[in-house]
Formats: sequence, C-alpha cells, structure tokens
Amino acid sequence: MAGDEVPRIRVPLERIEAFVRAAFERLGVDPAEAGPAAVSVAASDLRENETHGLWMMPYYVSALKSGQMNPKPKFRIDREGPAFALVDADNAFGLVTGRFAMNLAIRKAAEAGIAAVSVRNSNSLGYLGWFAGLAAEKRMIGIVMSNFGRPAVAPPDGLTRLVATNPIAIAAPGRHEAPFLLDISTSVVSEGKSRIAKARGKRLPCEWVQDAEGRPSTDPDLSGPGPGSTRPLGVIPEHGAYKGFGLALAVDILCGLLSGGVYGNYRERLGLDPVSVNSSSHFFLAINATAFRPDQELMNDMDMFLAVIRRSLPRPGVDHVRYPGLRAFEAEKANRKNGVPLAKDLLERMAKIAKDLGVPALA
Repeated sequence: MAGDEVPRIRVPLERIEAFVRAAFERLGVDPAEAGPAAVSVAASDLRENETHGLWMMPYYVSALKSGQMNPKPKFRIDREGPAFALVDADNAFGLVTGRFAMNLAIRKAAEAGIAAVSVRNSNSLGYLGWFAGLAAEKRMIGIVMSNFGRPAVAPPDGLTRLVATNPIAIAAPGRHEAPFLLDISTSVVSEGKSRIAKARGKRLPCEWVQDAEGRPSTDPDLSGPGPGSTRPLGVIPEHGAYKGFGLALAVDILCGLLSGGVYGNYRERLGLDPVSVNSSSHFFLAINATAFRPDQELMNDMDMFLAVIRRSLPRPGVDHVRYPGLRAFEAEKANRKNGVPLAKDLLERMAKIAKDLGVPALA
C-alpha cells in the first residue's frame, strides 16, 4: 500500500466493523454470524491487504441480494470421523462457511491431534489468512485453501483458463514474536489487485496477465471474464511457473475433488454458469501442536526461529527483514492505534452501499 499515491483517510476499526456488520444484517445474514464476518473483512484492511477487505463488499452485496449466496445456510456434515469431516455448505456466504469449518477442524484437532475439513457448495472465503489465524489463536497450526468456479489462470505455455487463483493460507503461532502468516494466491497476482487497478483506470505494474495469443500484458481487463488470462505464480517456466500452477492444481484436488465440489473449469465444460451458485470449495486443516511437542518447547523454538529471520542482515535501503505475516501485524498494531487508512475512492463506493442498504455511512 505504501507508495501507491492514492488519497486515504484514516477510519477507526470499530466503525468499519459496525458498517460491515450492519450491511450484512440488512442483507439477511444471521446477527450471530454477521459480527464475525465483519471482523474478517475489516481485518484485511486493518493489515493493509485491501484486496480482500472492503473492496469485496460490492461483490458480497450483489451476491447476497441476488440469492447467489445463502445468508442463513444449514450446514450438513455428510461424512465424519474423529479427525475429518465433509461439509455441504448449502450455498453459504463464504465468510460464514469459513468460521464454521475452521472451528470444526479446531475442535476435532483438540481431541485427535490433527483434523481436516473439506467443504463443497460454498462461496468465496474472502481473507483466507483470518480463518487460518483462528487456529493460531488456539496455539494450533492452521492451513486453509480455496478454489473458485470461474477459471482465471492458464497453465505455463498455455492459453486456456483452467484453474482459479486458488489461494493458500498457513498460520502458526508465536509467543513473543508475531505469528507466521503466509497468505498467497497460486497465481502471480490475485484477482483483487487486477480488479482494483481496473477500477482506478491503471495498468498493472508488471506483466502479470496475457492476451488471447499469449502475449504478456499489463492490462487488468485480461484477468476478468473474456479473452486472456492471469499467469501462474512464477509467470514463465524459467522462473518456476510450473511450481505455481502445480500448487493451484493441489488446491483444486484438496478443495474440489476431495469434497465433490467445484474444481478447475468443469462448470464451463458442462455448459453451466461458473458463478451462479456454489462457486467455491474449501479445505481446512488444524494441527494441535501440543500433540506433537510440549507447548513451551515449541513456542520457544518458534520465537527463536522467527527472531533469527527478523534480525538477519537486510539489504541496503531496507529497515529490517520480515517473515510472512510480520508486515501485516506491524500494520495492524499501528492502524489499531491511528485508524485504518482507506482510499477515498473506496469510501465513495461504501457510501453508495450505505445509501442503497439504508445503513449508517462508514465515513
């Protein structure tokens, strides 16, 4: 976010959460679920990951209004054992699904040591790192993956969109150090960054997409529906694109094929609308670290491991080295105190949502 030259206004976190909660409740989300869902949205902006915070609200509003997502799902556990569960999410609002499934994995891992939950018939989870972090808050390791029913990414050396951006999040707790939190798309750029660039009339900073002929481009339109595609993490084979594409396939296997939900481009192959209903499948894993090692030993080692990275020699012009998650938690600490920096163009969009839904404006 630093250096993007977008005018911003600082807004208290509590106000953001209240606005999102009111919007979700107005759209029919159960009040008991609207609060936690709002926290997950606000957490993304709090940590200056704007792609999956308030910028997602127009999508959530549209999908909940149209019935594309179910605001009050009835989750069904189709198969279950001490260390696993298969959940049908009843076309749920993904932010509700995520909390249900991760908490189910956490409860099972508390007894079994490790637990996996596979989910079908759901929708976008938004900020995956928040759901993985629920396990870290319980001194567990959390892993979350999600796919999407609309492919955006072509394979290395390919032109056909075959998989979505298929993100992965992994969270592990520290005692004194900030938690480890890896939250990445398996494409070189998330759809959110392309969507924001398009909304602001800007080009992408790098050739993260390609046109229908495979020519590299910075045009954000090529990442959306239509010709062209987003490139996998690594971009080209010589830079490891097969690793990014391989990770995307692994996400589809664990999320879609394991659950019997959506995966790859199967909706398109069947001639179905790829985003009409049930557009995502997910995978949640909780590892109860105390089942493997005494808590104090593991936390001491985690702190030492993370501190060694943080204190390692930075290159010239960099204040210090950061491990995944540290920058986000540094931003969180500052923004809890000073307010969350929100772009003025984003606030204008939120004002329109407030007016349309009849809820108090954000700012």
